[in-house]
Amino acid sequence: MTIIKKGEVSYYATYGVQNTYSQEKVGTTGPFEAASITKPVFTFVVARLAERGVIDLDKPMCQYLSFQAIEYDDKYKKITARHVLSHTSGFTNWYSDKVELIFELGT
Repeated sequence: MTIIKKGEVSYYATYGVQNTYSQEKVGTTGPFEAASITKPVFTFVVARLAERGVIDLDKPMCQYLSFQAIEYDDKYKKITARHVLSHTSGFTNWYSDKVELIFELGT
């Protein structure tokens, strides 16, 4: 856990174990699987940016950044942040080498 105040780390500590079988404690370096915890944190940040008018949830994402892997499909030009955040962009939930829209946008 890290607490940051005014851009500076004010507290840092580790808790728990890396491996439930060996009971090896979590260290201060090395990889740590965060799994899906980043999803609500990212969503919160995007919501705050939208609240402040920095981004528009209903503006096509391609106007903010390019995604070359899907540019071959013009449907990607309609994908908004709201679609991405609500899992209705048309992308599969798992990354693969081939990027494609497999669902209808908005479903």
